[in-house]
Amino acid sequence: PTIAPLALFLVSQFPVQLQYTSIALSYNVGQACFGGTMPYVATSMTFSDKLPLIAPSYYVSFLAMLGVASVLLGRLQRVRKLVEDLGFTMNS
Repeated sequence: PTIAPLALFLVSQFPVQLQYTSIALSYNVGQACFGGTMPYVATSMTFSDKLPLIAPSYYVSFLAMLGVASVLLGRLQRVRKLVEDLGFTMNS
């Protein structure tokens, strides 16, 4: 269910000439780094004596916040580009 919005978001982030490679690379690297390590990290957190049993939810929450931050950063960059294209200047 999350694949369709992700594909739409990624298409809007890259120029047409680079869309196929950029989408494939970003999606697969993200899946390998975060999705591939999730079972290992969750298992090690669960069986650790020093962490509470709810610790894997902290990892998932951190990844969710990272995703929200990246979406907001992407939108901010697109808004700045749109404003510059319209001829307005933004004061930093």
